[in-house]
Amino acid sequence: MQAKRPKMRKMLNVLAVGLCSMLLASCGRTKSDSAPDTIRIGVLACLTGPAAEYGKQLLDGAKMAAADFEKDNNRHVELVVQDTKSTPKDAVAAFQQLTDINGLKFVIGDVLSGSVMAIAPVANQKGVLVFAPGASTPALDDLDDMIFRNWISDSYDAKIMADYCNSKGFQKVAVLFVNNEYGNSLAKRFTQFLKDADKRIV
Repeated sequence: MQAKRPKMRKMLNVLAVGLCSMLLASCGRTKSDSAPDTIRIGVLACLTGPAAEYGKQLLDGAKMAAADFEKDNNRHVELVVQDTKSTPKDAVAAFQQLTDINGLKFVIGDVLSGSVMAIAPVANQKGVLVFAPGASTPALDDLDDMIFRNWISDSYDAKIMADYCNSKGFQKVAVLFVNNEYGNSLAKRFTQFLKDADKRIV
């Protein structure tokens, strides 16, 4: 558990920066001095299911950023949270709850690429701004400009690994990957970047 803490802290800090940017962007309108405005932001987080650890980190980061923002600004931040349950289907249902029922135009999440890809068409259609920390699929590069992320693409990770193998001249390479969108995307891109992959990958 001790080894995971620096990674968790780094992810929370990065998320906090991204959330504060969104909050500041939403505060362009003038406000009344008589009472603080309430800024409502949706949070899509995989709080249950196999990726629950990352969803809880996302939510913790959002809460930290909201608290920091409230200290420096005369406004209250209300986070409306929905659990995506680590599945694209549930992510779409949760996103529709935030937008259709709660009427929100700003959403943070999810950390899972599959969930973000599932909600992307709906977000673009509705004009809802989505900030997706942790989503790394290269497919996000081709989506409309309502989807933003602060995580590097799988293509970059895969190229760095392939370049390393190429520079070391490894004759045989074994590829082990988790069988989900993240793992498959990395494996596919790594194979594309590795020279003579058909001969070297065992």
